[in-house]
Amino acid sequence: MEWLEIIKVQGAPAGYRNADIELLKQLNQGWSDTGLKRARVYTRASVADDLVIALTWETGSPGASGSTLALSLARAFREHGLVDHSVWVERLPQEVKNT
Repeated sequence: MEWLEIIKVQGAPAGYRNADIELLKQLNQGWSDTGLKRARVYTRASVADDLVIALTWETGSPGASGSTLALSLARAFREHGLVDHSVWVERLPQEVKNT
């Protein structure tokens, strides 16, 4: 089953300072987690201090609290701003074809 974790970080006015280093460190360690297919990081177009980290997993059903990697990332980013972590399960697994 494919599922997704979203970690949204709304940055503090001071910015992130060493957050990029922490993010890369955690993601590199996360690649050893079984089932992690993809990790992507986005910044908001209009607010450079806002981040979204999207982790895509291919495993059995996720726990309600998500992965250890995402929980660790969320904890690390709490010092940089407001953090929201959510777990999403694919509802429509079939591909939509463009006609």
